[in-house]
Amino acid sequence: MVMLPCPICGTDCPADWLTCPSCGWDVTPESRLAIAQQPSHLHWGRSLWQQVQRELALNQRFEAIEQRLAQLEQSPSNPDEPLEESRTISELDHPYVPLAFHLAQQDWREADDWTWQRILEVAEMDEQGWLDGDEIAAFPQGELQTLDELWYAYSEGHFGWSAQAEIWWASGADYAQFCDRVHWRSGRTWLYYDDLSFHRQAPRGHFPVLPWRKRACYGLGGLTAAETLSHWMARFPDLNPDPMIHD
Repeated sequence: MVMLPCPICGTDCPADWLTCPSCGWDVTPESRLAIAQQPSHLHWGRSLWQQVQRELALNQRFEAIEQRLAQLEQSPSNPDEPLEESRTISELDHPYVPLAFHLAQQDWREADDWTWQRILEVAEMDEQGWLDGDEIAAFPQGELQTLDELWYAYSEGHFGWSAQAEIWWASGADYAQFCDRVHWRSGRTWLYYDDLSFHRQAPRGHFPVLPWRKRACYGLGGLTAAETLSHWMARFPDLNPDPMIHD
């Protein structure tokens, strides 16, 4: 049987099929010819399919969080149980319930503050109040992933380090351009923390705030804000579409 890949999602389809079983696209010879002659239609179809896939993945993340939180309400886990780096979102433990609550309420300020305090606690930097490059690189992957997925899921992909990493690499790893895109800077004015947009209409990537706490142009400890963000974004190399762009 002759198999031809779907022009939209790439699924192999028998040549005599009318639609693709994966994306539902018309895969008749007439449709294939028409889309080959209209590259803009091909781009539109693929973009639409990719958007649907992203939304499905996001819904799966959110459902996993909701199911786990419901389980925790019925049977709280051991507060002394250590975190494991291999932990996934489906294994969400009770220490994250306050963050999930703040995010569910869209209380971004409380969620951001909780996230920052959690990072300092896990890194055992409560007294120091900041992390250097080596400490950021050594921050537990499981913890980072869980915090990020909570932010990403509850904001519907609007916030979280995954969202920020996409913007960071798209900005050429340039801190000023990044701040312009996430609105940590307005024109030539660097925003203070109290001036951030603590509502759902905030620009994508506006939260969480890790490289600074007082003003976007101020650093933390011995690092500039740009250096700190660069270290955090280096934890998400898979979101870098251009391997030639380095921190």
